[in-house]
Amino acid sequence: MGGEVTQEEAGPRQDLFGAMERETLSMRIARNILALIKEKHLRPGDRLPSERELAAAMRVSRPSLREALRALQIINIIENRQGSGNYIASLEPKKLVEH
Repeated sequence: MGGEVTQEEAGPRQDLFGAMERETLSMRIARNILALIKEKHLRPGDRLPSERELAAAMRVSRPSLREALRALQIINIIENRQGSGNYIASLEPKKLVEH
């Protein structure tokens, strides 16, 4: 009675708006790196700073940074060259969609 909406009254409206997904720190890091690519601050073939340097520059933990880098590797935005570091991938559409 105090102005609260019951489940029956909310019905389809609740489905329409749904719950908002909370963005994790690693998601924000990945989005930040993608923005740097979009703004052409990072280009295909560019080597990223070391994890330690990048985490310090972004003021994030290394595990959160690693999670973001792994996510970007999965979608072929970043490639890891063993012993050499992380590089921005070619970003060719064909390479971005192959898994």
